[in-house]
This record gives sequence, C-alpha cells and structure tokens, in this order.
Amino acid sequence: STARSRLRSGALRAWRETSERRAGTKARRRAALETSERRSGRLAKAAALHAWRMRTLRGARRAQAEAEEQKALLAARVKQLEGALRVVALDAELNEAIDREEELEEQLAELQLRLEEEGGGGKGPDAAELRSQLDEAHLALAAAAWRRQLLEQVMPQLALGGETSGGVDSYVDFAGETRVERKSSGSLQYVPFSGISEADGSADILPAQAALAT
Repeated sequence: STARSRLRSGALRAWRETSERRAGTKARRRAALETSERRSGRLAKAAALHAWRMRTLRGARRAQAEAEEQKALLAARVKQLEGALRVVALDAELNEAIDREEELEEQLAELQLRLEEEGGGGKGPDAAELRSQLDEAHLALAAAAWRRQLLEQVMPQLALGGETSGGVDSYVDFAGETRVERKSSGSLQYVPFSGISEADGSADILPAQAALAT
C-alpha cells in the first residue's frame, strides 16, 4: 500500500513536471512568436516610412527640376522678347536715321546751289556765311551717315537673336559721341566722332569700326 502510494505520487509529480515544462515551452514559443511579430511590424512600419520618404524626396526633386526648367524657359522667352523689342526700336531708329540723312542731303544740295548762285564766283557778301553753313551741313551729313551705317551693322545680328561680332548690345543717339554698350562686360564705351576726313571729305567712321571690332 505504501509502495503503491509512493509510486503514484512519483508518477504524478513526473507528470506535473512534464506538463509544466511543456507549458513553459509553449509560453516561450508564444512569447518568441509575439516578439517576432512585433519586430516584423516595426520593420514593416519602418519600410513603409522609408518608402514614403523616398517618394516624397523624388517628388520634391522632380518638382524642383520642373521649376528650374520652367525658369530657364521663362528666362529664354524674356530674352527673346527683349531682343525683339530691341530690333523694333533699332528698326525705328534706322528709319529715322535714313530720313535724317536724306533731309541733310537736300539741305546740303540747297546750300551748294545757293553758293554757286552767289555772285562774284562765290565771293559775294553772303558767301562766307554760306560756306560756313555748308561745312556744318557736311559735318551733320557725315554724322548722320555714320549713325545709319552703325545701325545697319548692328541690326542684322540682333534680328537673328544674337550679338554683333563685337558684342555690341545697344547704343544711344549721339551728339558728337556715340555710346556703345557691351554685353560681355556690361561696360559703356564712348566713341567720339572725328568729323570729316581732310583727304576726301568723307565721313571718318574708323572709331565706330574699331568699337565693333574690339
């Protein structure tokens, strides 16, 4: 009886220990599974957050690139419009210069005729005044011709949307001098008009040519 009781007690104890070990193993497995699931969840959240950040970054970069492209297109359009406005303004100046040159040619012809009609071989009382006016008309005509020639040199390149060979961007109507603005440096160069050449009486436009060539 006592032996049987001990045997039963030992068997019960062994069963309990085995049951507890199994329960502990199950609990540990369950805990490990929960830990793994939590880690997987955190990793999934981190991956989703990273993907969202990358999409946002790519979108921002794409938006920035598009903005830069639009900015470049706008700048090119503005430059094109500015060039077109310069061409229109210079075309008006060229027409004005041609009209002025024709007007001065008529004045010069009229003065020459009056001087020829002056009695005494051009030695009459008004001859000196006429010769002075004739000299002034020659100078004015030479200046007008120079201005017209300079416009004709600048116009073709600007009409094509480019610069002149010397980088001349614009100039202002001169009264004894010409202002030449260079795109390369943004500086202004003043080119004096030297008047009539003593050799043949033609307009000395060398300063203008030098300004365009340098």
